[in-house]
Amino acid sequence: MRFRDMRFRDTRFRDTRFRDMRLRYMRLRDMRLRDMRFRDMRLRDMRLRDMRFRDTRFRDMRFRYMRFRYMRFRYMRFRDTRFRDMRFRDTRFRDMRFRDMRFRDMRLRDMRFRDMRLRDMRLRVMRFRDTRFRDMRFRYMRFRYMRFRDTRFRDTRFRDTRFRGMRFRDTRFRDMRFRDMRFRDMKIRDMRFRDTRFRDTRFRDTRFRDMRFRDMRFRDTRFRDMRFRDMRFRDTRFRDIRFRDMRFRDTRFRDMRLRDMRFRDMRFRDMRFRYMRLRYMRFRDMRFRDKRFRDTRFRDTRFRDMKLRDMRFRYMRFRGMRF
Repeated sequence: MRFRDMRFRDTRFRDTRFRDMRLRYMRLRDMRLRDMRFRDMRLRDMRLRDMRFRDTRFRDMRFRYMRFRYMRFRYMRFRDTRFRDMRFRDTRFRDMRFRDMRFRDMRLRDMRFRDMRLRDMRLRVMRFRDTRFRDMRFRYMRFRYMRFRDTRFRDTRFRDTRFRGMRFRDTRFRDMRFRDMRFRDMKIRDMRFRDTRFRDTRFRDTRFRDMRFRDMRFRDTRFRDMRFRDMRFRDTRFRDIRFRDMRFRDTRFRDMRLRDMRFRDMRFRDMRFRYMRLRYMRFRDMRFRDKRFRDTRFRDTRFRDMKLRDMRFRYMRFRGMRF
């Protein structure tokens, strides 16, 4: 069937099945859809407003040039679906499952996502603003050229996910878990991480500015070609970490534990270290300038090819060291 240039308002659909349909230039407003099944459909140039979807299944669907506003989605399942050039505003997603999905050129604003599972999805050229993510699970995901602003993530898990060419600004992460992650060509500014865990993660060609890390755990993580500026680390644990070709400026480290780490080709400037514990560390080809170390402990650490300038050491303990 083909539907074109139609308007639906104040309509209810329940226990209905749609298959092999084409909808174009449609306007749907104040609709309620419950226990619906959609399969092999194409939707293009449509406007959806003030609609409710519940217990609905979408499979083998294509959405293009769509506008969604004031929408509510709950208990939905999407599989093998493609979304392109779409706009979502003031929409709520809850208890949703997305699998084998492709999203491209999307704009999401004033959105709320809760209790959702995302797997085997590709997201490209999307914008998120004033969005909240809570109790989310992301696995086997690919994110490319995304923009996040004024976004909050809480109780979310990322696993086997790739991020490339991303921009994060004014974003908050709390109670997060990242595992088997890859970050490349990223720009991160004005972000807060709290109670977050990173494991088996790789960062490359990433820029961090005006960041705050508190109660963090990093394990089996690799950092390369990174720039850090105006950063604060507090109550953070690093273990089995590798840093290479890094630049730190105007950064504060406090109440941290570092163990089994390797530093190479690093530059530190205008740094403050206080209440630090360093153990089984290796430093090579390092440059330190305008640094302050206070109440810090070094044990079983190796320093090689180091340059120190304008340094201050106070209340320090060195044990089992090699220079």
